Amino acid sequence: MTDLATANQLIAEIYTRIGDHLKMAREQRGISQLDVAHAVGLSRSAVANVESGRQRLPIHALIAACQALGIDPADVITRTLEGADPLASVLSPGATQHTARLRRQLLTAQGHISNLLAELPQEQP
Repeated sequence: MTDLATANQLIAEIYTRIGDHLKMAREQRGISQLDVAHAVGLSRSAVANVESGRQRLPIHALIAACQALGIDPADVITRTLEGADPLASVLSPGATQHTARLRRQLLTAQGHISNLLAELPQEQP
């Protein structure tokens, strides 16, 4: 397998693991895929595809999904990367430092998005 094929396979594994984390959190909390879809602005089938790793989730949608599920997006990514042992050799020798920097950036982005969401008018049933 070429280096590019290996990298693509590892990237696909990352998205599958992220989907697994989201699905497990959703099921543990008794939240439907439709509820997550509404919170994120996706269709229910797109949420199913994300959970199975067939569809990639943009970072802003990952943060919104995690907020809807009451979980920390930085933890989801950290656990995903820590579980992907071969990833460190593909990304860089400093993958641990990269993961820590990514976690800080995600926490900052999460704070900004939370502030923006707090400013939005609340929908009334």
